[in-house]
Amino acid sequence: RVDEWPDAGDIGHGDTKDHLHGSFSPLGATSCVVADLDGDGRLEIMVHPNYHSTLMAFHFHDGLTKPTMMWKTPKRFKYDLYCHPILAADVDGDGRLEIVFHDNDLIRLIDGRTGEEKSSADMGCPQGLFGPMACADVDGDGRAEVVLVPQFKGTYKRNTVTLAGWDGKAFVRRWSRDFEAEVSTRGFAEPLTSPFADVDGDKKLEVIVQVGPDVLALNGADGAEKHRVAQASLSQAADLDGDGVAEIIVKKDGKTVVFNGKGGFGPKSIAYPANWGWKDWGDGDLCQLRSAANGQTEVVNPQGKVKAVLPGAAHVTSPIVADLEGDGKMEVLVRDAQGVIRVLDATGGSPQPKSFPELKCDGPGDLSRGSGLTVCDLDGEGKAELLLRQGGHLVVANSDGTIRFKSEQGGLKFPSVGEFNGDGVKDIACYAGSRWIAFSGKDGKALWDAAAPESNEVATWDVDGDGRDELTGKHGPVFLLNGADGRTLWTAFRREQCALGLGVFADLDGDG
Repeated sequence: RVDEWPDAGDIGHGDTKDHLHGSFSPLGATSCVVADLDGDGRLEIMVHPNYHSTLMAFHFHDGLTKPTMMWKTPKRFKYDLYCHPILAADVDGDGRLEIVFHDNDLIRLIDGRTGEEKSSADMGCPQGLFGPMACADVDGDGRAEVVLVPQFKGTYKRNTVTLAGWDGKAFVRRWSRDFEAEVSTRGFAEPLTSPFADVDGDKKLEVIVQVGPDVLALNGADGAEKHRVAQASLSQAADLDGDGVAEIIVKKDGKTVVFNGKGGFGPKSIAYPANWGWKDWGDGDLCQLRSAANGQTEVVNPQGKVKAVLPGAAHVTSPIVADLEGDGKMEVLVRDAQGVIRVLDATGGSPQPKSFPELKCDGPGDLSRGSGLTVCDLDGEGKAELLLRQGGHLVVANSDGTIRFKSEQGGLKFPSVGEFNGDGVKDIACYAGSRWIAFSGKDGKALWDAAAPESNEVATWDVDGDGRDELTGKHGPVFLLNGADGRTLWTAFRREQCALGLGVFADLDGDG
């Protein structure tokens, strides 16, 4: 209800009450946090509605239709337009959460319980040009540190890695490192969601970042460079072999390569060139990489125009790290240049190609996220199944690569997993043009085929408690589909009011 929300003047940046629709939403919200902000065991939501606005926190003790404002900040803050999640973390060690967020070139801490500002730190980044932030207890003192990592976008040529933490009385910057980015690599350095990992077994977290053409592991205590992987593209960091030491997985020279710091920091494997999906080159033009005749890599847009030339062979697609066999040991899965899924055995700390039947997977050739590989334990037996597309058909394979089933229907995209028929086995819903089709995870039989709004991936959750998950998503209107038969239960907001996005479920009012 609009009259329960702040006046237009409180929202800021040109918004008006005409832009508020439904019982809960400044629809222009740029970022939000869902967390137990006041420590009462129930979740609250904090929103920063617009680029220059106040922060507001709401609880739902009286139900979802009656959001109650806990607090709003007395001043407006500028939100960094190029990134970055607003976080909730215990930074000062008092056992309660603080809101951590960008305000131009500052990181501010707001008391999650009262909305009062506790402290702020100047991060030393000119014009606020810093990248995404993340929190972790780097030094083991029970308090979270905040790190800002590089993200080279558009015409940025300079970026900074900065770490700040609580010194006992205030939030202060502990160290910063400046880097010059090569223009030719901008737009292809995707930061990790959590850039912290112990990659050399010293029981201390390193900060793992992509800086220009190289991947660096920095000392969390002082920012000093500990390890470097030259001419590589960062994929992720994960403990592949279960020894408590993380490996860094990169794309290098057309191959997926694993590094760790045990016995000298160096490559431990691996092979397989692969295609590379479409990405924004930083100027709004979607481009992809292709191998040039001279062995270098060309960046081309959909019209075939060469936008730039990069040194070295085309990078591979991001691998998936998963425990296929349920034995606590992680495997790495990649799609090679011929579209074949390759599985790498990480046992023993030196991942090697694993014997696996040939499984082909569609690539991202349709400028959408509707293709690729998903790994999920459908039947709850402890071993993972592989969900992939072959010629637009859904294929589900067992952990050993044998085919469980292949759908008769083609033209499928965005496989999403949920419990739809109540048999205890996860099922799969796929988008097919203007319809969503659900398939049994047990045998692949179609459970329902229903007209529904357009969407990318959907989120699934049992909203009404009937033992079957509902589906939510949006590409135009936000919608909720009945998991039992695919009926559209409701839609909210007009298409022009919503941008492309993914659905999310959360128990905001604590009613289970």
